[in-house]
Amino acid sequence: MEELDDEQQRISLEAAIGKMTNIDNMLEVMYEMIQTYVQTCHLEDKHKQLRVVLFDYVYQTKSESIFYLLELFPPDIKLSQVVCTWKEIVHLQDATKKKNR
Repeated sequence: MEELDDEQQRISLEAAIGKMTNIDNMLEVMYEMIQTYVQTCHLEDKHKQLRVVLFDYVYQTKSESIFYLLELFPPDIKLSQVVCTWKEIVHLQDATKKKNR
């Protein structure tokens, strides 16, 4: 899996996460998608927008509680970056929780 390309992707992701209220559900759905879809997807899928693949996955699994979150997700992050994106979201969430204590 690929890393986030640049600081701009991290900033976009951080801005999106800052607007989200249900990050735990987002992380759970992303983790499930990594375990089921990503491990079996085609190599050519790696260039797809992560938010498009997430939207399709959410639609197929009927995880309606995070549909609105996908609008906030940065369009420049690719499917091949899903693992590092998930890790970055966890890191941002942990930092936010520590800050709010």
